[in-house]
Amino acid sequence: MATIRRNVHIFLEISILNSKLALLLVYLVQNGAGKSTMIKLIMGKEEPVDGNLSVNKSANIGFFAQHHSDTLELDETPLSLLQNLFPESKLQDIYHKLGQFNLAKECANQRNSR
Repeated sequence: MATIRRNVHIFLEISILNSKLALLLVYLVQNGAGKSTMIKLIMGKEEPVDGNLSVNKSANIGFFAQHHSDTLELDETPLSLLQNLFPESKLQDIYHKLGQFNLAKECANQRNSR
């Protein structure tokens, strides 16, 4: 059972994308309440000290840190990052995917530190 604290705001959006269920969860709470710990537990980067946590094995979980420089390689570009993550993908497909996030070709080739 989870402990519920005051001033916790949870926003949930559910939609269907390409025949797959998509879930967006936004968890707003004061500093020190365990937001980072919670996401690390869900992503399997930490183990619970007490109790159980189960995440569906077919769930695809994405996370973008508030301070993106903590998680991004600053010398990489968005294009090179995706090329390394998906080496079998065609360059045109990667540009197309980046374009879906309104990231123009010029920006796709800029270093993340910029």
